[in-house]
Amino acid sequence: MNIFLDTEFNGFGGELLSIGMVADDGKRFYEYVTPGLDVCDWVEKNVVPVLPYQGDPLFEKEPSTLPKIKAELEKYLNQYRRVTIVADWPEDIKYFCDLVLTGPGKSIMLPNLEFKLDLTLNSAKYSLIPHNALSDAIANQYSYNNGR
Repeated sequence: MNIFLDTEFNGFGGELLSIGMVADDGKRFYEYVTPGLDVCDWVEKNVVPVLPYQGDPLFEKEPSTLPKIKAELEKYLNQYRRVTIVADWPEDIKYFCDLVLTGPGKSIMLPNLEFKLDLTLNSAKYSLIPHNALSDAIANQYSYNNGR
């Protein structure tokens, strides 16, 4: 099962702000946190206004916490036996991996995972809500399946 991933974060190396995923079967995952006080200018202007996803009532939700996001992500991923995480940027994979870790040598329960980095995906061209992680993940899926 391909699952398309996008994340938003507070500048290079900054904290994770949101994660969006969409699987080939259409099942979606979206969570976000309230940004801290020290948000970089670009993120404040482009990401923060679209953190609440407004494209589907099922995903219009309040901010969450990292422990709750980890628990929900574990449920989402374990619907599948084998998963290929497809991302358009290396940091998306980094933030995903950081999120699944729970401590030294420990992680949430995961299905068999592979990662595919496809730099030709074009969420900028297809995203209905640019810089919203779920909208960008959906755009990456569209780009992957319908030509970049």
